[in-house]
Amino acid sequence: MSGEIDGEIDGANDKESAPDSALDRAHPPAETNDVIFGVNKYSHDTTLCVFDLRKGKNKIWMTSKERFSRHKHDGGSLSICTSSWLQSNPELTSLSSLSPPTLPNVTCYHNNHHFPISTIDQPSIYDPRLTEDKNAVLWGSMLSTTLSTNDDEDDLSSDLNIPSKSPSTIGHHLSHAFSGASLAVFNNGMNKGVVSVMDGMGDTWDMGKDERDEWEEGFTAVLQDDGRGIILTPGGNSSIPSLPPHLTFRESESFYTFTSTSSTQLSLTLKPILKRYASTYSPFTAGHGFENINSLGAGYSRVSSHVFKHWNSCGKVMGVSPYAKTRKGWVVRGSVVGMRGVEVNTKRLGGRPKGFDVSDRELDTNTMVFETLSHIRHLATSTHGPEYGDNVVLTGGVALNSVTNGLLKTDPSSPFSNVYIPPFTGDEGVAFGAAVKAAIDEYGGEEKGKRLREVLEVFEPFTGTVYGEEEILEALEEFEGFINVDNFTGLSDDLVTFAASRIASGSVIAWYQGGSEVGPRALGHRSILGDPRDGRMVEFINKKIKVRENFRPFAPSVLKEYVSEWFEWDDVSDQDVSPYMSLTLQARPDKVLKIPAVIHVDGSSRIQSVDGTKPGTRLYHKLISKFREITGVPMVLNTSFNTIKGEPIVEKPRGALVSFLTRAPELRWLVIGDYVIERRRCVVGREDIFQVKGGFSITTRERFWGGKGDMGAVEEVTVRMQGLEEWGDISVDKDFGGDVLALCDGTRTVEEVAEEMGVDVDEIIEVVGSLEKKMLLRQHT
Repeated sequence: MSGEIDGEIDGANDKESAPDSALDRAHPPAETNDVIFGVNKYSHDTTLCVFDLRKGKNKIWMTSKERFSRHKHDGGSLSICTSSWLQSNPELTSLSSLSPPTLPNVTCYHNNHHFPISTIDQPSIYDPRLTEDKNAVLWGSMLSTTLSTNDDEDDLSSDLNIPSKSPSTIGHHLSHAFSGASLAVFNNGMNKGVVSVMDGMGDTWDMGKDERDEWEEGFTAVLQDDGRGIILTPGGNSSIPSLPPHLTFRESESFYTFTSTSSTQLSLTLKPILKRYASTYSPFTAGHGFENINSLGAGYSRVSSHVFKHWNSCGKVMGVSPYAKTRKGWVVRGSVVGMRGVEVNTKRLGGRPKGFDVSDRELDTNTMVFETLSHIRHLATSTHGPEYGDNVVLTGGVALNSVTNGLLKTDPSSPFSNVYIPPFTGDEGVAFGAAVKAAIDEYGGEEKGKRLREVLEVFEPFTGTVYGEEEILEALEEFEGFINVDNFTGLSDDLVTFAASRIASGSVIAWYQGGSEVGPRALGHRSILGDPRDGRMVEFINKKIKVRENFRPFAPSVLKEYVSEWFEWDDVSDQDVSPYMSLTLQARPDKVLKIPAVIHVDGSSRIQSVDGTKPGTRLYHKLISKFREITGVPMVLNTSFNTIKGEPIVEKPRGALVSFLTRAPELRWLVIGDYVIERRRCVVGREDIFQVKGGFSITTRERFWGGKGDMGAVEEVTVRMQGLEEWGDISVDKDFGGDVLALCDGTRTVEEVAEEMGVDVDEIIEVVGSLEKKMLLRQHT
């Protein structure tokens, strides 16, 4: 439950711009061969965090499964993540070379808040060629399951659960707490404070026994009225009240203190001050609907599920709320710390009217929950004591509510003068917190802690794989028939000048640089950028590029040094107020009309403050500075680089090309590494010859649709291309699309295709042009 970290890690966060870090020069790598894994798996947002401490590596690698599987919030097994990490470390994939002293020492902590991982993980089979050394068993087993299953979700054997050195389980809320507190201390300079964890649900009451057993002072457990929850506070005989047999209880809100007593060692201690388990009538295996859980996060997700048909579309709820009207009545009431507990009015949270878009009624419901959740800032206040200092850390899924975060940050009556929000408050952060706790237990009291502290001091959330020149060139070669390429290698000033001038002239560009962000926000490594001065950008990008609801707002990436000039933030000593795009601020009245594309209807903006002194944002800061030089505005419109409906942010260079070309020419340019990509304009002529890009299959189906009482069906022809699985099924012309694809074999002209089909050539020219734009056909040269 509590612990101190005194460990040394032989490495630093991976920075593509500084592979040989100052840390390595100041502190030569120690003779260590350690690898630490932090894991969140089987639930949503499966994520792997790796502290790679082997000599010469010195890296933190952390990525969520969704970036590789291309399914948003993807859960399940971990093997696609471990495979990706191993592919970037080929020296570890050769079993014959894995022998001491090159064999890594592996420690793994993991969490799954739905059920204990041990109930689903089975002992893994390891390669018999390996020695009986326990570490060889561990590493070989991980390799065997990772490389052989290829993320087969039907194979529920563990990726990392090894009989000789089994991973340790850490509590869900405790992982969140370590995730936020460790970065608050070592990356943000706090030495004590309160860390708040609030989400839809965490571990069950039974799963939390190990954590409760470690409460040094014991605990007092009180059952709230009507069994709405159980409140735990430190001190007492740890007796448990009689719990209603028809209820299940799950972590919902937890508060811990954190302290660090050394400025050089990796010293971090967490102690509980309050924990609440919320009640639910539904079995915890019922899914992610949170239908009956009396927690703040669950009520929010219930609205998301009803209105937007997905429990984790809470960002849409936040975006639509300012449009709504206010209605009398309550949705969430009570208090986390009171006997009444938190009560969610599930009857009020009605379903979505069939066949209608978002209605005034639905908007009103969103607003009621949203405004009620804004009061959670008082919950953190109620757990505050002078001995804890004036720092608070917000984590857990509810901390994704940027408006609430902004209210707490700017509230003059708050006892907290410093509010810290880590870049991954959702369940991605569980993996990071698990890795930190593993380091506590592995390195406590050792000299290694100094090194790990230095690693975390320079941490930035760009921890994904850095894809090199070879991967970029392979992607460019695959799509060479559809693109024009300019090479700016060695010309970074010219590159940012080109990009900034194109944005200033009204173009929307995609920006892909370095390792991918971890967490839900695009922070200038996988971004789509536009001009904040043009209010038409909101509808244009939502409709033509992102293909999403028009009420969705866009965020500004603001030069840190200009935040107070443009937004209502008066602490000039703390201009880097929102580096992870985690809170909203009101725009200053005289600035609103100058940047309409990044101002929501209530005058707010969810800002990202960009620091030009940090390696991970240096190039991005340079781009925005050039845009300011051209326009006088110190910010750009920034939204995540994903254009295919339902997909997460792009990960690999190939995926960036696919996403870009899907929305070209509306998405005008792609800047990827040192290269600038433009969609090649194709004018189809009678004598032109086209060929299918690759193998394909054609499906004809009926799609039913209806609204306002009407129900109908349309015949739809779709194509699935081999090698373009990211796109899924692509709709084509139902009369001619499939036949044209079959006849365009690289030998027939467009006119010959028309003659063979007995169709007017102009019709075929139109169909060929459409298929070429969808990259199903390419012009034969």
